[in-house]
Amino acid sequence: MTANLQQYLLSTLNVGSLFDRLAIGFVADKIGRFNVFIVVDFLSDIWILTFWLHDSCPVALIAFAVLFGFFSDA
Repeated sequence: MTANLQQYLLSTLNVGSLFDRLAIGFVADKIGRFNVFIVVDFLSDIWILTFWLHDSCPVALIAFAVLFGFFSDA
């Protein structure tokens, strides 16, 4: 990982979590908060297993940061 990517990876994760905070509240009102929690917990685990453990190219790290930030914040 380059030094430039290191600086912006946490910010990228926070951008993903910003959209999650807006969307998950509306979805949780419709289908229930525990149902949403189960789905986002499962998807967070999937992103960890697919992107972070197996790939270290910069594009995969950025995709992991956005997707994990989106699904882990709920």
